[in-house]
Amino acid sequence: MINLVYEHEWKPNIWFPTITGYLEVDIHRCHRYNRQIPWILQVFLDDINIISPDEIDTVDSFVYPILMQEPFLQIRTLIANHHDDFGLWTYVDQKVIDSLRNGKGIILIDATMEPINSYDMEQVVESLKDCSQYPNDRIHLNISDQRFVDNINYHCFPSFLEIHFCSRHLYDVHDTFLPDLNQPNKTFRYKPPLDYEHPYHPDVKGLIDGYDSKRYLLLNKRTDKHLGAVCITYLLDRYDLLKHGLVSLDYQGDTIPELYDQLKLTTNDTNFSEITVNPLKTAKNNTTDNFITISKAHEATRFNLVVEAYFSNNVIDWPLITEKIWRNVASEKLFVVVGQKDTLKWFHQLGYKSFHPLIDESYDQITSDFHRIIESFKQAKRLIEMPEKKFDELENSSSHIFIHNQKNFEKRIQRLWGFLNDEI
Repeated sequence: MINLVYEHEWKPNIWFPTITGYLEVDIHRCHRYNRQIPWILQVFLDDINIISPDEIDTVDSFVYPILMQEPFLQIRTLIANHHDDFGLWTYVDQKVIDSLRNGKGIILIDATMEPINSYDMEQVVESLKDCSQYPNDRIHLNISDQRFVDNINYHCFPSFLEIHFCSRHLYDVHDTFLPDLNQPNKTFRYKPPLDYEHPYHPDVKGLIDGYDSKRYLLLNKRTDKHLGAVCITYLLDRYDLLKHGLVSLDYQGDTIPELYDQLKLTTNDTNFSEITVNPLKTAKNNTTDNFITISKAHEATRFNLVVEAYFSNNVIDWPLITEKIWRNVASEKLFVVVGQKDTLKWFHQLGYKSFHPLIDESYDQITSDFHRIIESFKQAKRLIEMPEKKFDELENSSSHIFIHNQKNFEKRIQRLWGFLNDEI
């Protein structure tokens, strides 16, 4: 049993979001306990027990969960954790602190919602080494930056996004128990979340019957987020390839030239300054400005042209993997990525596989943003123009990768379960 210590009857520990904290449909809300609980704990809901600080002496172990929904801001409470007014420990009940000092219980912080820059993380690591005032050695962080997991108490367990979007396939495979792959005769509790793109979710079911069949899916409603989003749209239009895709696009691309002129100033890659982007010619008839029901879109398309959240390392210096990639694990989709250098490398380091050499993914290692987007477009173009029979063969040749990735996600959940049992 995982005993979770909460100081309030229904609010999360430390930070209560003024808006989402009251929302019944908030992505972190656990309806069984009517409070926000990190998803790395919600996945084991049948083994959760909620207690108050006054009940700590009645249990052998506990987790004090903290959810950082805005890590860029909240991580500073760890950097100055001893601060008398704003340090993390000033928010924690004294009974919890005393128990942690005596070696019982842990604080588990989920800080995977948004990226944390390396400078801040380096300060966190250094600050938490000091246990002279508070039991910083009892703090465990779940982060997405893999460069720091060699430090004790830092983990890359599944993020909220990975859990939410990779687990969809488990609905048809498992119910309450997930088989232990290492011990076939044993099981442990795991209930995958009902994510917002699942066809059985009440916000999706009955919303739309489906879409016309297309070769690829491109979700690009926030084209203004980076140069990669603008460039891939422009290239698809220039080569008359938008018509082969199910494409969502802000204002159907009316602002592409202006966005390009603005965003090329944000990169250190001078190749972009030599290019002039003209108004799109084919977007009006081949894109939509409406939001797309993703579960239905996956049924209608053959591969996903992924525009990740970040593109240049001058914004965040490591590749954050988001739902834009994770949803392909559940949906068993081939994908090509428009993202930062080494995005697929970091995906592989988590145990997942992508599609090289079936798809030439050498673009992932290219430092130049300009040349990386060109090479990733070439791979997307190849898949778009590939004859149907040959694409069928490619998909069949990738089936073992789809299975591996789903099993890898399950293993990552198993490792999380093992950690919780070992530590507490």
